[in-house]
Amino acid sequence: MVPCYSVESHIEDLTQEKFSLQRALEASRTLAESLAAENSSLTDSYNQQRSIVNRLKSDMDTRRNQGPTGWCTGCC
Repeated sequence: MVPCYSVESHIEDLTQEKFSLQRALEASRTLAESLAAENSSLTDSYNQQRSIVNRLKSDMDTRRNQGPTGWCTGCC
C-alpha cells in the first residue's frame, strides 16, 4: 500500500502542473490573438502599398504611351 502522504503529494504535484498548463495555454492563446492581429494589420498595409504601386505603374504606362507632352521643343 502506498502511504497517504505520497498520494497527496502526487495529487498536489498534478494540480500544480494542471494550473501551470492552464496558464501556458492562456499565454499561447493571447500570443496567437496578438499575432493574428499583427498579421491582419501587415496584410492591410501591404495591400494598400500594393494598390499605390499598381496605380503608379499604370500612370507611368499611360504617360509612356501618350508620347511627348508638348514641353519638348524637338531637341530630343
